[in-house]
Amino acid sequence: IGRASAMGYAVWTNAERLVEYLLEIRAKIDLVDTTRGRTPLWEGASQGHEVLVQRLLTQAADVNVRTFCGADPATGRGERH
Repeated sequence: IGRASAMGYAVWTNAERLVEYLLEIRAKIDLVDTTRGRTPLWEGASQGHEVLVQRLLTQAADVNVRTFCGADPATGRGERH
């Protein structure tokens, strides 16, 4: 993972307790990492962390954010530039 937010790293590593803490302190959930443009939702979906993906969705994570190459979190596919 590139330069990710705390939330992005917590989701990527499946750290459920840390994600809950970050949500409690109202950490931003849609920040993109600076390497690939992935959000925490994208990271959770790509790693198969269904519980965290559902938790982010209940917190209104943006499902429409695409990575820098145009991939979306639902399919991992998109336009390549």
